[in-house]
Amino acid sequence: MKNWLSFGLFLSISLVFSGCSTQQYFTLANATDETISIYYTIENPPEKEGIFTVPSEIFQADATYQPDPDHPLPYADLNFADNSVHLKLPPKSVLVLGRVFNDTYNASTQTTAQGKVFNLQELKFRYGGTDFTINKENFHDFFIDQKGTFRYIVQ
Repeated sequence: MKNWLSFGLFLSISLVFSGCSTQQYFTLANATDETISIYYTIENPPEKEGIFTVPSEIFQADATYQPDPDHPLPYADLNFADNSVHLKLPPKSVLVLGRVFNDTYNASTQTTAQGKVFNLQELKFRYGGTDFTINKENFHDFFIDQKGTFRYIVQ
């Protein structure tokens, strides 16, 4: 009986001190068999923290085109500007443009609860003979919220 009481007390204390950690990702997945050239720029808003970052990360895609954290892929930024990136996104891979930790992104205001701001100026790529330009005004026409991940899959 004493062991069960000790175990119950330990479990209760553990639950009280355990915290929830939430993460939201902003990703562009390449579901094609071709490498895609991607160009994007971000701005550094004065006195605010931005959602999108340079450098980004690229991962091998899992079966649902989420980034596989166990398989990061190397890449080179083909542009040397501080707030601008040009990279080649390999087939069946995912580009992570930004992350929000322990915070919540609001698509209607394009800010987070903790005051991070939408700082993607422009993202461009070409696929299937079509040029795509994504910016603050049309971002959510492409990037759809799917269980905490705002993602666009090029197919």
